[in-house]
Formats: sequence, structure tokens, C-alpha cells
Amino acid sequence: CKRPRVGCSHQCSLRCHPGPCPTCTIPTAVSCHCGKQEFTPACNELAANGPPTCGDICGKTLNCGRHTCQSKCHPGPCDGCTATEEIDCFCGDAKKHVPCTERDDGWCCGKVCGEELECENHTCRSKCHRGPCPPCNLKPENVTTCPCGKTRLFLLTPIARKSCLDPVSTCDKICGKKLECGHPCPAECHEGDCLPCNSVVQASCKCHSTHTKMPCKVLLQLRDNTEPTTIAHEGQEYTYPIQCNRKCG
Repeated sequence: CKRPRVGCSHQCSLRCHPGPCPTCTIPTAVSCHCGKQEFTPACNELAANGPPTCGDICGKTLNCGRHTCQSKCHPGPCDGCTATEEIDCFCGDAKKHVPCTERDDGWCCGKVCGEELECENHTCRSKCHRGPCPPCNLKPENVTTCPCGKTRLFLLTPIARKSCLDPVSTCDKICGKKLECGHPCPAECHEGDCLPCNSVVQASCKCHSTHTKMPCKVLLQLRDNTEPTTIAHEGQEYTYPIQCNRKCG
């Protein structure tokens, strides 16, 4: 016959015959889906069912490039990696489990880095970060003004700083740097970190019907709480969030 069969590359091996050619039964070598074993199913079975599965663990490398597929030999692409790994934060002070595919992204724990800087006199004050620490910001070439930034150093002293340990001259102006709460620092120009805010602010309940005054630094400590929390400050107790017990709206 030698007519081509439908869905098969083999020619019909029967003698000349009436009607359609039968499906092909020639054994065809083919690998299973994971490629570990070879089978020889009939050509018509291969056309109908596709390559066979061997029943072994697939073992192909997953999208993460680190883990292998643990499903049994299967058709189609493997599922994405669902493994988790414990990794250090950038500064190495904390650990957490993350999806394997996010392993290389790293994470910030939010704490101060604390690594010794290249000057060997100070430590890094940046939050947990990727890569090397910045250079010491107290090195003479990095400091050209007083700590508040309002006056050039050469106007305050004729003596040049030679080391990051040398004091930085202060001016007589108000610091004015923005504190964590958003208020400006009210102290005179000073070295080092600004003190916590001493302002008194008004706090409200969620429906804004009840108000109370409290130190800004206390509100800063409590503002992220979802349940009422009480802390003592200078002999007085403060609770936040405020609950007025009125019907909202």
C-alpha cells in the first residue's frame, strides 16, 4: 500500500487494500517525560496517549535553579519552586524564612547596622543594608559645616580638624533637624543624635470625638498599636489608641 497514515510518519505496510489504512502498530522508541527511561510503545498508542510516565521522581531543576522537582514523572512543565530557606538579613543580626525564589533579594531587619567603619573609630549608623557601609561621615573631608548645617566650620574656628575623632564646632543657632515624629529639634546646634521630642500633642480616638494631650515621644511609641496599650511617663499613664466607647458615626 505505502500510503501515509493519519497522525503517523510511517507508511502502511499492508498489501494494496480497500478502505482506510489501519492505525500504525510499529514500536517507536521514546523517552518518558522526565527522560530517565526509554519505552517502545506502538506508534498508535504514542499518538493517542503521548509519551509514557516512568513513575520515578521527576528530578528536573526548578525555576529557582537550586532545587529539583519532587513530583513523579509528569507531562508539561514543572511547578514553580515552593521551598523556603532561612536567610540572614543584610547585617547578619536576624534570620527569617523566605520563598526560595526570593532568596537573592535579601531583607532588612530594620536595626542599626553597627559594623565598624573603615576609620576604625566609629560604627555604621545606617539601618541594616545591602553592600558595604558608607564612609565615616565625621572624617574631616566630609564635614564642612557645624552639626546643624547652618554655619561653615571655617567661620567658627581657625583650627582645621585632622581626624574623625576631633570635635565639630557648634554654632549658636537652633538645630532644627527633623525628628522621627516630624517636629524640628528645638535644641541649640549640637553633636550626636537629637534628643526625643518634648512637644505635647493632641491625640484623638478613631471617630475624633474624644481628644487627649500626651507627649509626642509617647505617642510615637504607641501609634502603631492596634489594641489600647498603657505606658507610664514621668509619673503619668497614657493609653493609645484612645477608645471613647461612643457609637461611631
